[in-house]
Amino acid sequence: MKKVLFAVLAALLLVSCKDDEENGGLIVDWNPIEVKFYVADYGLHTNYVSFNYNDMIYTTTLTYRGKTYSVEKSLSKYYMPTFKGLHVDSSAINQPYFCFGQLDGADNYDDDFIITFADGFTDTIHFKRVHKRDLNVEDSWTLNGKKRDGDYIILYRQQQEDGSLVNLHLDWE
Repeated sequence: MKKVLFAVLAALLLVSCKDDEENGGLIVDWNPIEVKFYVADYGLHTNYVSFNYNDMIYTTTLTYRGKTYSVEKSLSKYYMPTFKGLHVDSSAINQPYFCFGQLDGADNYDDDFIITFADGFTDTIHFKRVHKRDLNVEDSWTLNGKKRDGDYIILYRQQQEDGSLVNLHLDWE
């Protein structure tokens, strides 16, 4: 009985390794990918997600691969690599930000994430991931066609006297 069980487990391991032959038969747990973005004024003095919490959160959408996502109303701190769509999370200093994902870190990507605000203004985050040999990946992020680095992207807005937010066109960035 033990020999049969061992043979079954060995066969399953071989099948798993053959599924990932491009990595030399290694089984790799890739980190999931999340698109994170803050909405702030240019001096980073005001986080508009925090300031206009309900208005901003429940009127913002994100479109990915032709499907549009609204913020899920059940917010949670539960962390597992599972797809949650568009949601709001908080940083270590309790600053809320938008988050989309999680996406499978083992896949290649060349995708746009289109964010639409209540005033109809849109921003496009583009993410490209290419898996290289030796378990290396090459990631690139752009915002409206301009290269971005870092763990999150900041979308700059300015508050008007009537309370509405307008886009800041920062051509020099």
